Amino acid sequence: LQTLLSYRSKWPMNVTLKEFALQHVFKATGNTSPGLAAPAKTAYSEHDLDRMARFHNVPLKIRDDFISIIQTKTSLHANRLICAVQITQPEK
Repeated sequence: LQTLLSYRSKWPMNVTLKEFALQHVFKATGNTSPGLAAPAKTAYSEHDLDRMARFHNVPLKIRDDFISIIQTKTSLHANRLICAVQITQPEK
């Protein structure tokens, strides 16, 4: 997304982010999260997040229970909040 947005000065475009529940996509397609299917990918994702944070100069501290959290928590409530705000107060 950051790469796409960096072209806004060259390409006149509006970008509207749309939320979705990835776990439902996996369920509907009969797939599983690559991180759950491939432990090496899970481990690498921590390295990748750290590298992206440094690249964008964003402070990031990965919690010790990071893997447990991403395997058990969802963003469903946050997605519902975003939807509600987009519907009732689109200017925000």
